[in-house]
Order: sequence, then structure tokens, then C-alpha cells
Amino acid sequence: MKLFPKVLYKWNEPKLFATKRKKEENNQQRWWQKALFIPGSLLLCMTLWYLSRFDPNKDPVSFEVAISISTSLGIFLGYVVPWLNLFITPEIKVTEKFIGRQQHILPWDKVESFSFYKDQELDILKLRLTDGTYQTFGLEPSIGKNCIKRVLQDQNIEQEAC
Repeated sequence: MKLFPKVLYKWNEPKLFATKRKKEENNQQRWWQKALFIPGSLLLCMTLWYLSRFDPNKDPVSFEVAISISTSLGIFLGYVVPWLNLFITPEIKVTEKFIGRQQHILPWDKVESFSFYKDQELDILKLRLTDGTYQTFGLEPSIGKNCIKRVLQDQNIEQEAC
């Protein structure tokens, strides 16, 4: 059994599609999910700050500095990192065992069917998963739909009628 499956196709998702998809994912989050990073980082950092006071070899920063650093870290992780993520286009890999981008790896046995459609002159691969949900991937123009279609059919995944 191979540790790393053979990569059949690899491309960067088109920026227009990736940005649109990420904005939709961010809009689906509840308002409090990003704000939760602030108390989470406060709890973690202040615990570490408190424990560092027991080590005589350490000279921890003052309480006020520790609070401001912890709060800044929470704001950075909750709001700045997701915003910066909008500018990164993920790499999509199609291998012998799965298709996916960094955050979403889908083994072939989780994919029930597929279809293609166009969105603003971009070809989009839409996968229907066994749990009834859908996952979409933007295709780069250099990757032909027929290549991806052939791989999916080799995995015994049926094409949906449009």
C-alpha cells in the first residue's frame, strides 16, 4: 500500500471562483464563531502567562501587556487570518484515492455522482456526496473536463444528467 497516492492531476483553483466560494463559506458562519477566538486566545495565553510566573528563571510580562497581546492574537486569528485566506488560491489534487484541496479531502467512496456547469466562463466540477451534500471545484482552463470525467468514470462515479 502506497503512503502517498499517485497524483493524476493538479491545478490551482481559479481565483475568481475560489474567492466567491470562500466568501459564501464565510457568510455561512454564525456571527459569534469568529469572535470566539478572542476569549479562546485569552484563556490559553493567560493560563500560560500565569503558569510562567511559577518558574523563577522566567520574567513574564506584566498583566496588562499579557491581556493586550492575548486580545490582539484573538482578533488576528478570528478576523485577519480569514480575510487573508481570501487571497490564497488553493491547489486541487486528483489522485488515485481522492480529490481535494487543502481543507477538503474527499475519498472516492464518498462521491456519489458528478456534473459540470459553467459560472462566468469558468468550468465548475460539482460532486454529489453520499451524505447528500455537494462540493464544488473550479477547473483551470488547462485541465480539460474530459480528463476529469475519465478519472471519475474510472472510479465508477456516475455523471448526473444536466
